[in-house]
Amino acid sequence: MRIFAHADIRAPRSVTVEKVEFSDAGTVVSSHYGSFVTTRFGTTRFWDVATGAQKDEMPGTLFTLSKGPSQKQTAGKYVVTTQDDLLLVYLTDTAIGSANEKTEQNKKLVAFFHAPARIHSLQCAGDKIAVGCYNGEVLLLRAAFLVA
Repeated sequence: MRIFAHADIRAPRSVTVEKVEFSDAGTVVSSHYGSFVTTRFGTTRFWDVATGAQKDEMPGTLFTLSKGPSQKQTAGKYVVTTQDDLLLVYLTDTAIGSANEKTEQNKKLVAFFHAPARIHSLQCAGDKIAVGCYNGEVLLLRAAFLVA
């Protein structure tokens, strides 16, 4: 199995991390649902990738950098996906399917990571994986093998 370097980005507890995305090489953006007790409309937070420290915070959960939350990403010949609180990385052979779409063949599990709660969204950027959990935590994983 492959090894992940792991850094927690401990957000104040919120109901769910709706979305995580890399806005650039040094920043992860997370969108947190609010609760009726704290912030009704949620919060968008900006995190430093190198340190895990929060850079900034804005009210609201509406930011659009990509299509929205994802539970499956591709990183070269790897497919990164989730199952409950597990992040799973598969090595795949890809083939061109109908309508010029890539299809996965011969998936082989090569790495996994156990998150502290069920995973809601993820995004890959190079050797980095941002993970948003239902308990409000944001995790940053580094997996050098994704770009090897």
